[in-house]
Amino acid sequence: QNSFVYILVFQKSLYLIEDWKSNMAACIQPAGDWKSDMANPCKAIPLDFFFVIDSSRSIRPHDYEKVKTFIINLLQFLKVGPDDTRVGLLQYGSIVQPEFSLKTYSTKAEVEQAVRNMEHLATGTMTGLAIQYTMETAFTEEEGARPASFNIPRIAMVVTDGRPQDTVEGIAAEARQAGIQIFAIGVGRVDMNILKAIGSEPHSEHVHLVANFSQIETLTSVFHRICKGKAEQSLEKSPNQCLCENIIKFQNRVSEKLINLMQNNILLNRIMFSTFSFLPVP
Repeated sequence: QNSFVYILVFQKSLYLIEDWKSNMAACIQPAGDWKSDMANPCKAIPLDFFFVIDSSRSIRPHDYEKVKTFIINLLQFLKVGPDDTRVGLLQYGSIVQPEFSLKTYSTKAEVEQAVRNMEHLATGTMTGLAIQYTMETAFTEEEGARPASFNIPRIAMVVTDGRPQDTVEGIAAEARQAGIQIFAIGVGRVDMNILKAIGSEPHSEHVHLVANFSQIETLTSVFHRICKGKAEQSLEKSPNQCLCENIIKFQNRVSEKLINLMQNNILLNRIMFSTFSFLPVP
């Protein structure tokens, strides 16, 4: 009978030790490209990301090309894929013209090519209508957005160079209340109050105005900095088994379970505790 109890204790001890080893292995060789994620923090966070691009007649052809270059450069900060960041885009003038949805493309190369193939609409500036489409259609599950229960951030980036020909305040507020985080980027003589009515708070992060399309490229570094902050917040909220204090907590839990196991079987005086001395001591 004593032999059976010894075997039982030994087997349970092995399970605890294997659990500890698997935790340590995950620390030594974490899943994914950890260094890459730290260097490119936007890639560490899956997003549902939708571009809302002003394609009105006030944008000259060469400036329109600069907007396309800005979008492509911004994509370099994202890890595009069905299980990572999904990207969609519409452009608008007097009408809303969806170019591709969140479910259309599964690779960054495909998205980049679709952006290069876009053609200038050169019509009006119905910004409110574009935001309404983004909220009511673009961020639906039918169009590729992931369920709200997944807690995947929904981000819309509105790029405009002029005063809207419709109202934006009410529909933008509805979109934000629906859980869409809106970046409002103005180029040229855009009313800052309009941008603030569109963008999420804090406005220091989400609302930006540049003098011309040649300067729009400077905003890629702003987005990268914001991503870094979001990634750090996400890391703080998530348990990290590789942090020293968590390893110590795990070791203490193993030791406590071993002691309780041996005491419950009245074997503490028969088994030398030094058998388990190989466990790291904090």
